[in-house]
Amino acid sequence: LASEREIRETRELISQQNNSSLTELERKKASLEFLYNEPPGLKKSMEMAKKKVENEQRRKEWQNALNNMSREERRLAEKEMENGLSIHERNALRFEFFKECSC
Repeated sequence: LASEREIRETRELISQQNNSSLTELERKKASLEFLYNEPPGLKKSMEMAKKKVENEQRRKEWQNALNNMSREERRLAEKEMENGLSIHERNALRFEFFKECSC
């Protein structure tokens, strides 16, 4: 009887240890799950980079179109384009040091 009780207690201890080791393993896995997630802000930075590339392409197309226009057509096109811009965007086009400014 005593040996059976000891065997049962030993089995219970082993099962408790196994359960605790499983939960410990689960905790370790959970603590590493963040490595597989996207870093915060990645999606936004990717979108901003894509917009920057698109804007650069549009600007090059605009410059190419301006080069093929006469002087009068170019003046009217620039005036029309500037009417659609805010004051900050106009200043960024006029002054080089405003191009890197994010104000």
